[in-house]
Amino acid sequence: MNPKEIQEFVENNLKDNGLVVFIRTSPPCYFCQQALRFLQKYPELHGKSIDLSETGEQQAIISYLGSLPGSAPTFPRVFANKELIGGYSDLEALGASGVKAMIQQV
Repeated sequence: MNPKEIQEFVENNLKDNGLVVFIRTSPPCYFCQQALRFLQKYPELHGKSIDLSETGEQQAIISYLGSLPGSAPTFPRVFANKELIGGYSDLEALGASGVKAMIQQV
């Protein structure tokens, strides 16, 4: 993927608003697994996860996400309504009610 295709990939995965978590499973990522557990624990949030390990472009997408304002090259990267929340600790700090409030602001 070229840089424009990477940007389109990210934007396409964020276009429906809601809770979106970009994860990686290879190599294993503890905080990504925690974010997946969060999504499973709160199905009412209708969150979705995007496993970058399955894209064939993991490093390029990680670099792109890490270059976004307010981001870091760590994982997972969590978005609510296209707005970067941060990583798993930020997601956990917001909790389900905080995420739900953000999602409902559309």
